[in-house]
Amino acid sequence: MDIATITAGLGSLKTAFELTSAISNLRDETLIKGKVVELQSAILAAQASAMDQHSLTRALMDEIDSVKKKYAELESSIAQLEKYDLKNYGGETFAYEFKGDEKTPPHKICPTCHSNGKKSIIQFKSTNYQNRKFYICNNCNSEIILGLAVENDRPFVAKTDYDIFDRP
Repeated sequence: MDIATITAGLGSLKTAFELTSAISNLRDETLIKGKVVELQSAILAAQASAMDQHSLTRALMDEIDSVKKKYAELESSIAQLEKYDLKNYGGETFAYEFKGDEKTPPHKICPTCHSNGKKSIIQFKSTNYQNRKFYICNNCNSEIILGLAVENDRPFVAKTDYDIFDRP
């Protein structure tokens, strides 16, 4: 064997190696490109999940803000209702009466509305023949009667011009 043949064989092997290497590189680039596509898909899925989590977090934050607002309103309502004491007006009649301060005139609020967490001032309507006072709640339309029934010395008599005996 001469050196020219060995050189030609080595050249062929070198070319084959280069071709194999090139084919291998092509195959590896295809795999790499396939992995890049998979990686991009995974990144897009992660971004979509992050956006969903952000939306969920935003919704939860809004709900927390709403609950905080309702809590503050309840605390304010409770503070307002604590300014009233339940008072017995006699005859098993009750209403909530304002404890008083310099700026607010004395008044009463509806027991029904108070038990529902609302403040509704009752309005005086009339006094009956037993000296009981009638109030009306404009919020719940309750009629509240306050006071002990007082017996009058004279009986209640309806006055009329009609004479049952029709005497001439």
